[in-house]
Amino acid sequence: MEGPNQSDHPTDRHPGRPTEPAAPLVSSGPTAAEVVWGYVAKQAGVLFAYEPEVRVDGPDSVHKSRVAARRTRSALKVYRAAVDAGAARGVARELRWYGEALGAPRDAEVLRDYLLERIADLDEGDLEGPVVDRLTASLNAEHARAHARLVEAMNTKRHDALMTELADVTAARPASPEGEAAAGVLLPGLLADAIARVDGLRAHAEEAPEHLEGWHDVRKAAKAVRYCAEALVDAFGEPAAEIASAWEAVTEAFGEVQDTVVSAEVLGRHAWAAELAGEPVRPYTLLVEGELDRRLVALRRGVEALDYALEMGAKLPDVTAARSAGASST
Repeated sequence: MEGPNQSDHPTDRHPGRPTEPAAPLVSSGPTAAEVVWGYVAKQAGVLFAYEPEVRVDGPDSVHKSRVAARRTRSALKVYRAAVDAGAARGVARELRWYGEALGAPRDAEVLRDYLLERIADLDEGDLEGPVVDRLTASLNAEHARAHARLVEAMNTKRHDALMTELADVTAARPASPEGEAAAGVLLPGLLADAIARVDGLRAHAEEAPEHLEGWHDVRKAAKAVRYCAEALVDAFGEPAAEIASAWEAVTEAFGEVQDTVVSAEVLGRHAWAAELAGEPVRPYTLLVEGELDRRLVALRRGVEALDYALEMGAKLPDVTAARSAGASST
């Protein structure tokens, strides 16, 4: 969906904030800092535009805002050598807080929809007892509580300070000395470092593959790589988009693994409550068994996608050289 109308823009609540974050810089040879701050400015625009919708739980607004917060944090962490360290650290720290507030209602919403889809897969004869009503009522209530806490967080001075700081820093775009270098000189190496971190976490996970915490760590680090490859698409074009797509496949597969972990835990709790209430437990047992089967398939798919993404590496064109050659031929 598109963002809210201009009249609903969050600047109405924060006098002095720019109407929009500064537009991404365009030049024949962008510096590393320009590329990073250009990407961050786009994500800030999402956070600003959806703020009114988040408050009323508008469709997809919490999800889009959460992803924008994650993308910003990932870019400022992986590419921190390109930007002013103090500015980046403060924004990233506060976005972590805000992202956690956004995450709670979103997770409850996703879990509810996910479990209802799994229930729909059961044969009609297996739907004994009020399993749908029990799960829906519980997760709807959890979502409502989490959204109320989110709105409380948004009504604090801490949230207002974060939004103001984000607007200020995307307008100023402070660079480190290294960030003044051409994007092609600095950023591919930093992306390669992030990929190497995933490779290290993968080796650790394979030491005890039955412990899913290790694969969850792989997933989180892979998300950072995906977002930071996306950040380079404007500067590096299709090669960066292909890297981002490969890592998206990794995160989607391992995300499904994590979904099965959370859903099985929730189903187990509800099965216990159903038994205490004298309700049939069999539907919950069948659902948990289905989650275990899906987990194995998703884990295998994740490892295969990870192999492909790691083999691809961070091979990007030398945009500086290409643009210099183009300029000299005109």
